[in-house]
Amino acid sequence: MGTMDRGNGQNGVQIMFTASNNVVGGESVGARNIISGNNQEGVLITGSGADGNRVIGNYIGTDESGSSALGNTYNGVKIFGGPTNTEIGGDTTAEGNLISGHGNSGVRVDGSSTSGTIISGNAIGVDAAAMAHLANAHNGITVTGGANHTMIGGDLPAECNILSGNLFRGVSLVGPGTSNNTVKGNYIGTDGTGLGPLGNGSHGVLAVDSANLNTIGPNNLIAFNIGDGVGVESALDVTITQNSIHTNGGLGIDLVGGANNGAVAPTITQTYVGSLVIEGLSGQPDATVEVFSNPDNPGEGKTYLGSAPTIGGVFSLTVPCVTDRYLTATVTDPGGNTSEFSATFTSTVSCVFLPLIMR
Repeated sequence: MGTMDRGNGQNGVQIMFTASNNVVGGESVGARNIISGNNQEGVLITGSGADGNRVIGNYIGTDESGSSALGNTYNGVKIFGGPTNTEIGGDTTAEGNLISGHGNSGVRVDGSSTSGTIISGNAIGVDAAAMAHLANAHNGITVTGGANHTMIGGDLPAECNILSGNLFRGVSLVGPGTSNNTVKGNYIGTDGTGLGPLGNGSHGVLAVDSANLNTIGPNNLIAFNIGDGVGVESALDVTITQNSIHTNGGLGIDLVGGANNGAVAPTITQTYVGSLVIEGLSGQPDATVEVFSNPDNPGEGKTYLGSAPTIGGVFSLTVPCVTDRYLTATVTDPGGNTSEFSATFTSTVSCVFLPLIMR
């Protein structure tokens, strides 16, 4: 039971027309559904008026152990054509779904009238323990077709999605009108501890094809992905803020095709004691510079240190002394366009932390 593919010829669960405020699954093991092996979508929620539906606590695309794939042929969950305020997962550990092993994406959010979707606390592309790959064949999450005001992750620890091990990207934001979506507080490319590598096969996050006015951050951990940490391709007003981005196969942040108005990274010019003062230059007026420290050179942006405004093309930031001496920075203009990481600057301030001896 729960170990063989006996899927339906179409969708596993379908909610449509004006069916609203339904719950698929629950917070206990006994309420868990195994929604796997179906020939189309695992869960399809579609149509204007199919609002306020929740999918919580299920294994979608795996066997009952959560360790082997029994993927649905298309997406694990597809929200399409106008539903609003759909919730996939939740703000407690028990509400999170395991969504892995599918022929397309783990979750696909699609359509210009599809709005207010929340995807929180799920494991997508990994096994139930979030310690091994159980890949979706495309992206972990795809937001496309003008879908807007999607929240991926959240502020609470239990709202963190594990978006790792997928064959393409952890998150893709695609196409005109796909706007005002937020990706924050997730682990993208790591195991469930945030320490081990379970990288996605391409970017951690990609905004592409005029997916404008989207925000990546704060508090994402984006690491160990085969491609760039965050890619922005032919998209504008993509704000990338207060994340930990490191050890990706490509760049930490990569702007392609005039993305983010070609925002030019700032330059760190000097450091000096007091605790650690970091100064530099930026050609972008009235902007915000964020500074990061890294254990390696060249670095990406592993540890967020703080931010400072640019005043007359200059910024200055004072932070507590840090042990990682390799510093990088980004700049975000008033429109929300974030640059790539700057060239690495090696701090001239050595910070040595001695053990505390009590007598």
